[in-house]
Amino acid sequence: MLASASAPRPAFATDTDPWFGRDKLVHFVVTTTLSAETFVIAVNHPHVFPARWHALAMGAGLTLGVGAAKEGWDALGHGTPSWRDFAWDAIGAACGLGVAWGIDLLVRGVDDAHPLFRAPEVQF
Repeated sequence: MLASASAPRPAFATDTDPWFGRDKLVHFVVTTTLSAETFVIAVNHPHVFPARWHALAMGAGLTLGVGAAKEGWDALGHGTPSWRDFAWDAIGAACGLGVAWGIDLLVRGVDDAHPLFRAPEVQF
């Protein structure tokens, strides 16, 4: 233990990709907005997305897809790819969907026409 504790370790002066940088705020705000807007658009098209979870999945999928594509673009040499950026994309998507879903539940409530997760039952 003494040998491993006294082994030299490299010292870094600054973190080049801090968790709370300005770019992380931009990632958070953009993905929060994108996921919430996607949910709102999807939930208002019940013939395409009959259940709320379909709209939630669409909002999450589109938002995380855009975030992954942006980091992929950065990895191709057009920027600096960062897992921390993508983590903030995921956090923003979760926050945006949570707020949009909560407002949808408050406004529309839960009934046969707007079930919590399942698709409405078709009556013949």
